[in-house]
This record gives sequence, C-alpha cells and structure tokens, in this order.
Amino acid sequence: MQIKSLIWQISSVLMLLGLTTIIGCDDSSEEDGQLDDLLELINFQQNQIAGLNMRLSLLEPTEKEILNQLGILETKFSSLEKLQNNMQNQNKEIGNLSDRINELAENTTLDELIDAVLEQRAQTGKLESRIENIENNTLNALLNTITIQTQKLNDVENLIAQLSKKPDISNLVETANQQTKEINNLQNQIRELKNIADTNKLADAIEEQGLILTNLEARIQTIEGGKPVTTTPIKEKEIGEEPP
Repeated sequence: MQIKSLIWQISSVLMLLGLTTIIGCDDSSEEDGQLDDLLELINFQQNQIAGLNMRLSLLEPTEKEILNQLGILETKFSSLEKLQNNMQNQNKEIGNLSDRINELAENTTLDELIDAVLEQRAQTGKLESRIENIENNTLNALLNTITIQTQKLNDVENLIAQLSKKPDISNLVETANQQTKEINNLQNQIRELKNIADTNKLADAIEEQGLILTNLEARIQTIEGGKPVTTTPIKEKEIGEEPP
C-alpha cells in the first residue's frame, strides 16, 4: 500500500509539471515539439504506473493466502498443544490411579477379605431362599438356579484364592482346596440328576450345597478367631440309574 501511494504522488508531480510547462509555453513550433515530447513522457509514465498497479493487485491475493495459511498453522499448533496437555493430564491420572491401587493392595487386611467372603455367603443364602420358594418349578428351572448358585460358589473360591496370597492364611488355602473337591463332587451328582430327572434328589443336592457353604463359613470364622472347627457332616450319596 505504501508503494501504491508513492506511485500516485510521483504521477501527480509529473502531471503538475506538465501543466505548468503547457501554461508557460508560447505558440512557437519548437515549444509545441517540447510539449508533445512531454505529453508522451507523461503517457509513458502513466502506463508504467498502471502496470505497477496491476502487479500490486496480483500480489495482494498472494499475501492474503499467506496470512490464511499462517492462521491455519497457528490453529493446528494450538490444537497440538491442547492434545499434548490432555495426554499429560491423562498420564498423571493413570499414575495417581496406579498409586491408589498399590496403596489398597498394601493396606488390605485379612479381616476385610474375610468380610468379602462372608458377604458372598449372604448373597448365596438369598439364592437358597429363592430355591425353597420354587419347589413346584420344573427340573430345568431348578438346574438353572443351581448354575447360578455354583457361579456364586466360584466367586467365593476366587476370593479365597486371593486370600491364599497372604503369608498368614495357609489354613484358608487348605479350606479352599477342600471346598473345591466338595463342589466337584456335587457337580458330578447334578450331572447325573439331569439324566434321571429326579426333583427330590436335586433338592437334596441343593441342601447339600448349602451345607458346604455353612462349613466354609465355620472354617473361616475358626481361622479368624482361633477356635476349633465345628462343621456339619455331608452325606455321601450314590446316584444310580432309575427307570423313566
């Protein structure tokens, strides 16, 4: 824009100079020749000015485009900074979460883990109550309930397996192994019951599973309090083929 203003100033000076020369000249032929030369010079300079203006007009869009590109680059750079800040914040959150997990793992006591096992026992007790209220249901419905109850028993077993990682709970490890054997025996009985469709025997299996849970709770309480183990004996049953 400063170049364009300078060109117009030069053009104005030349035009004023030409007009001054025209006013001050006589009617002689020599002065007419000088006037013609001056007018040609003015026209030539005006053509040069027009050419420069055209070149400036062509350069202006390029300058705007450069400014637009600079704006786009600035936006991308700002987005990159925000992304880096977000990644740093996420890394901090992950680090804090890891610290909390490690702290919980170090501070978890045997009593807390036993409470978790007993809570699972309470949930299993609710399932036992539901089983008592569906005595008139079909064999398939009872088998589905047994499957759910078995899953809860597996959850209890997993909790006890976690307790086995502690150095002072070796008795619970032995209890978990014993419970696993009892559950396997009970599951074998349930598989045989599926073939003979005997609802009464299935109800006995459910009751036996409840005794397993009761014995497990008694063993845990014994380990916690250091008292002798008092458990309910589980009857061994032989399942045979019955006529349809």
